[in-house]
Amino acid sequence: MDVAPCGISGLDTAFAVTWGLVRDGHLKREAFDRAWITGPAQTFGLPFNTFQPGDPADFFLFDPEEEWTVGPKTMHSKGKNTPLTGTVLKGRVKTHFLAGKKIV
Repeated sequence: MDVAPCGISGLDTAFAVTWGLVRDGHLKREAFDRAWITGPAQTFGLPFNTFQPGDPADFFLFDPEEEWTVGPKTMHSKGKNTPLTGTVLKGRVKTHFLAGKKIV
């Protein structure tokens, strides 16, 4: 660990980990939506997609049933340090669109 780059990768796993709290009944879906959708947009004064005409085409597709093992080959981040390496998570972001363009 003393030669590892600083920091850890969190965004690769954060959504699935938070979704697990909803799935297991520890977090209400409304709180999940607030944490991942409306809250950040409101904090930074940004619009968010409610899928109404004129909304920004910023969204991602999430498979709540996909199981995957956290590791360097399954992460998108350039940084591969995470305490969750080897953990099997259920739920995975499949693709991400920003301004209507696929970015992942």
